Amino acid sequence: MVSKAQKKMNKKKAREKDSKRKVLLKREALRAKVKEEREEKRKEKRIKKIQKDMGSLDIWADDVYKNISEDSLSQLEHNAKILKALESEAVDEEAKKEALNEDLEEKGHKTLDQKLQYLVGQGGPDQFETRSDIIVAPRIPKDVSDVEVIKAPVEES
Repeated sequence: MVSKAQKKMNKKKAREKDSKRKVLLKREALRAKVKEEREEKRKEKRIKKIQKDMGSLDIWADDVYKNISEDSLSQLEHNAKILKALESEAVDEEAKKEALNEDLEEKGHKTLDQKLQYLVGQGGPDQFETRSDIIVAPRIPKDVSDVEVIKAPVEES
């Protein structure tokens, strides 16, 4: 049997436990709003960065961005990184082409034929990459019904 003192102690512990639970619930309720606002700000920050990185997406409405799932948002961020890398690569290639073109024009080669003749003559066959293992077959146009759609594997980072 349980004594009166033990019953009182058990009731007291139950009340304390219940009051602690109520306090925690109140705290969670107060913090939930702040947490939600913080998450919303994080998402808005990610969206602004994507809009900046991928200029063509700034035509979308803000409510479309807010309704995008986390997976889609992550994929957009991934695509933005790829786009930046491709843009920087294109800028580098363009700079190399400009430098080569200016160099050739300084040497007196003005037309495309003159430039090509000079490049082929100067570098010889070793300048351009050649592969003997590649066989180019004549291209036969296909009907639309013969085309098979193949999806590329998704790369996870």
